[in-house]
Amino acid sequence: SYTQHDLQISVRESFRPGNLLVVARSNATRKQEVIILGKGNTVEKKVLLGHADEIERAVLTSKKNTLIYFGENNKLFKVELGSGKKPSVDRGLPVIVHPSMTREENLLSFTGSKYVFAPSSRGTYETYNSFYTVDLTRAAVSLQDTMPLRPLTTVRPLKIDADRYFLHYQAVGSELPDKFFLYTKSKRSLSPFTLNEFYVNLIKKEHNEFIGTPQMFTLGSPATLYYTAEDNIATKDGRYHHHLYRYDLTTKRAHKIITAAPKKIVYGEDWHDPFVEAPKANKQVVLDKESGLVAVAENNFKGNIKIIDLKTEKVLATTPFAYDSTGFLANQWIKTGSFFDRLFKPHPFLIHQAKKTKNNLFRVLGNELLYEFDLANGKVATTKFTDFTLFERFTNIQYYGNNSLGSVLISYTDANGSVVKTIHGPHSFQLGNISSPVKNIQFTQNDSTLYTINEDQTIAAYSAITGKFYGTLYTFENTPDWVFVGADGRFDGNDGGMKRMYYVQDREIINLDKIFERYFTPNLFARLAAGENFAPIPPMRFKPKPINQIIYAERQRNLTVENDQVIYANTTGSAEITVKATAPEDKVEEIRLFHNGKVASINTRNLTVSDNDGVETKRYTISLLPGKNIFRAVSLNSQRTESETDEITVNYTASGTVTPVAPKPNVSVSGTIDQIDKDATLHLMVVGINAYTEKINPLTYALPDATAFKNEIEKDAKSVLTNVKTYFISDAQANSTGIKNALNEIKQNAKPKDVFIFYYAGHGYIHPDTKEFYLVGSDVTDAEQSLLKNGIPAKALQEYAVDILAQKQVFILDACQSAGAYEKMMRHDGEQQKSLAVVSRSTGTHWIAASGSTETAKEFGQLGHGAFTYVLLQALQGQASANKMITVNGLKNFLQQRVPELVKKYGGNSQMPSSYGIGNDFPVEVLK
Repeated sequence: SYTQHDLQISVRESFRPGNLLVVARSNATRKQEVIILGKGNTVEKKVLLGHADEIERAVLTSKKNTLIYFGENNKLFKVELGSGKKPSVDRGLPVIVHPSMTREENLLSFTGSKYVFAPSSRGTYETYNSFYTVDLTRAAVSLQDTMPLRPLTTVRPLKIDADRYFLHYQAVGSELPDKFFLYTKSKRSLSPFTLNEFYVNLIKKEHNEFIGTPQMFTLGSPATLYYTAEDNIATKDGRYHHHLYRYDLTTKRAHKIITAAPKKIVYGEDWHDPFVEAPKANKQVVLDKESGLVAVAENNFKGNIKIIDLKTEKVLATTPFAYDSTGFLANQWIKTGSFFDRLFKPHPFLIHQAKKTKNNLFRVLGNELLYEFDLANGKVATTKFTDFTLFERFTNIQYYGNNSLGSVLISYTDANGSVVKTIHGPHSFQLGNISSPVKNIQFTQNDSTLYTINEDQTIAAYSAITGKFYGTLYTFENTPDWVFVGADGRFDGNDGGMKRMYYVQDREIINLDKIFERYFTPNLFARLAAGENFAPIPPMRFKPKPINQIIYAERQRNLTVENDQVIYANTTGSAEITVKATAPEDKVEEIRLFHNGKVASINTRNLTVSDNDGVETKRYTISLLPGKNIFRAVSLNSQRTESETDEITVNYTASGTVTPVAPKPNVSVSGTIDQIDKDATLHLMVVGINAYTEKINPLTYALPDATAFKNEIEKDAKSVLTNVKTYFISDAQANSTGIKNALNEIKQNAKPKDVFIFYYAGHGYIHPDTKEFYLVGSDVTDAEQSLLKNGIPAKALQEYAVDILAQKQVFILDACQSAGAYEKMMRHDGEQQKSLAVVSRSTGTHWIAASGSTETAKEFGQLGHGAFTYVLLQALQGQASANKMITVNGLKNFLQQRVPELVKKYGGNSQMPSSYGIGNDFPVEVLK
């Protein structure tokens, strides 16, 4: 399977006395051979694996027939050595591909690599079909784009702008020609594209023509591309030159802007380090994309730094540089007395970053000097910020400047590990909590936060002012899931991410979603960055998770099992369900029973005690819907740790009738989409309050927002169901009594097959004492005693969500709180989101909030609506449709993407809608 030049051999511990594990790996065929050596170097087993996930650490089981190992992207694999079969495993962290990394303002984008198994060749190949976007202001994944795949083909994407990618397809194991396309995400269209001299390289930054410039980029005009490439045809001296091109998409013509000869190393006359790959070109080109200017310098001991405008190709400024090459070359090898510890001095002159700052100044960061060009008069000032020789004994030396180049950090590796510290600027610190080598550093646009992108594929957040460690962001392969874990163990994230990460205690796995109520902290990163000081978390020592069992009254008959799912038949329309919950070493504090995704009952008291050992039971009589009824039970102990779920299905067919054929659910990227019974009723409750009195400020657009939402839903709701019952309450009528009366009427009339949509536009406050979120009715006159007396608390909304029988529910809150100090605003925002998240999780209902309670929901006169409802109306008018359907999750995704864009466009501060919901998705409109 292997050729000699391609073979890589590594030795790994087997973690079993008497055995050694040898791995032989081939990059060409993407295969690896595992050899287990015994005493006397005897070969006990030798297995050829049809995949090549590099083995970082391995465990051999006692019978020597199973290998468990960590791969290169923190995945955990289990391989049966007898057959070479590798069962599927949970997705790991994506391998962050650094040459693909770009940043637009506060959005950091990169692709991640993955291995695809090719059955025909019994091997695997690497591809890059996912592109991730991280919002640096939230330490969260905001987007994950998937590129179109082709069989036995590697796809290499480059991000051009928010909607376009350049795709390079390369066939695996054949001589078929490479193919290139422009991919437009919004249209899902591929347009053939020809660049004869272009090749997308995602292996190492050093392989690119010009390290400081992306392989492809735009400068504002969508019709013009810039790219770097190497000649296909050598010159007369046999060398291949490197170029920076401007390409016109209309005329399909390329124009060379900058040309560089290949870097030719002459030993004894030039910089040389056998352990570091030499630059490809004899020029350095470093781009400042925002200004469209580049800094160009020779890759040599002397030359000139030129500032060039890419759009006009004019040289705006220039200055010479020189370095003592004689002394450097004579002492380039640092002798350490050991052959294995040989060190070579790093390249003596490199430029790393360039940035146009205010007052027409342009800064260029070098190894020792910071150059500042005055573009108005061509003058150049230099500041020596370090002595580069101080770091010559270290390896992996990299410089990182912030956006203004007013602060400079250096990272390197010494005998103790990775070091990152400031060497220039107004702040002084060294980063802590570095558990993996740092591969890249990125700053937020306002230079308040820095992120280290690490070799273990994690992203760590720090204050760029003090160096304080905030926490670590985890992304996940081929999904938009994410989790941010703070330094003290608190976490934020989406539902999918929390299900993927876990603690291990006493060999028990405890997923983050099981400790949701105790440690989930919405807006955690933003609150830390704003200066919020959280109360200390006591040492984490979890009691064992509760255990559930659902007992069905007719358990001994009419039982079938399909795909490991327990299914019971029922002909009476009524089911007797018993939930037995056990909390080892603790007590059962709560039992939740969900029926078709929505909670049927939450029991926190009057539980039937079976014994004194933390065992509780609760019995329910449930009216069934025709067809499939899915029951799911969850219990919580005194630490609010959730159990794993127990689930059964009861299939109800009325006696003497034909078994109903349940409508086939749709399956989307976001999960299953439940169908709605056409004969169901939509109970639509809409509250809009402009007119407040006394200490509560009136609003301008709450009532117009509510009216427009009501009209839009009523117009299109009958595309999914027959009946619509509307409860519209405004201003004076929208007091505590009016809101509760409407909710009570819906509670009396709604049936399980129905849909309930609740929309509220008005004020929403966090009470300073109870820390609970309240809807502010028109009879609330202050944010203290009157709020307690007449406000609608989140706890009451939770009770209504449980008591209203409609199994498909969504609550939409366009509520805001008066602005205050930023840290206080962020804290209140998190408290509101936590209230809504707990209600959503406990009831199986969907909740969407316009903004945190601290972000005044943005109102713009030009729009005639608040920003949130303006975008919501756009979504309902068809812009959020997918497969001719607008669903609840589709609304969530559309709002989270478009509201911040709209607020930014009109000059407002950030507004990020929040949404929660663990129930199934369902449609609110079907387009014709």
